[in-house]
Amino acid sequence: MRSLFIASVLAVSITPGASWAQAESLTVDQVVERYVAAIGGTENIKAIRNLVYSGGVYEEGDYTGEGSATMSLARPFFKLVGNQDEPGGYMEGYDGAA
Repeated sequence: MRSLFIASVLAVSITPGASWAQAESLTVDQVVERYVAAIGGTENIKAIRNLVYSGGVYEEGDYTGEGSATMSLARPFFKLVGNQDEPGGYMEGYDGAA
């Protein structure tokens, strides 16, 4: 009798129509809204003044590159890109002045 009860509970709990098993349907806007809320809101995003990417994969259009390049960004206009660590490496910058 006990095994019949357990089998019945399992059968009901794994039924495709079980409400707990249905995924919540979200729009793209809702996903972005929840993400922004999870990282502290729009004001926290706007408060970021410096951002540094280093290494990894870089993609732009059809080009994909891997390596140890660095990109540094600082609000409002500063950008520095390059790789000083490789022989012949360079850093290229922009300060928003021109």
